Amino acid sequence: MKIEEKKKKVKEYFRGTEVGMMIEVFQDQLKMVAENLSGFRDKAEENFDLIDKRFDKIDTRLDGFTLETSENFEIVKKYLSNVTDDLDRISNEIKEAKTGSKKIDSNRVSELEKEVERLKKEISKQGKLIQMKLCA
Repeated sequence: MKIEEKKKKVKEYFRGTEVGMMIEVFQDQLKMVAENLSGFRDKAEENFDLIDKRFDKIDTRLDGFTLETSENFEIVKKYLSNVTDDLDRISNEIKEAKTGSKKIDSNRVSELEKEVERLKKEISKQGKLIQMKLCA
């Protein structure tokens, strides 16, 4: 088919005003799609900002949690160091008594036993407090 025949057939199918109307409708639809995409982009930016703010809040909370955990760890470490020092002192005193380098009377043995019991109670108490904090 020649070009002239094709042009004639196109003219037979569509009048000039029909083609113009189709172009206008296409342009209107294209504008609607562009507006929808623009709205989608705006909404996506809003959502991104909201998510970014939530991450900032979580980050701040994690920083606080990390600091609190570090401080608690230092408290526990200091407490355990004190308990260890007390136990070492008692242990050394008992060793000295066993080797005979130091005499311990029955009153002192009773005091050491009481101190050991006190340390056991304190360790138990602190252990329960730590468990309560961990479960809270």
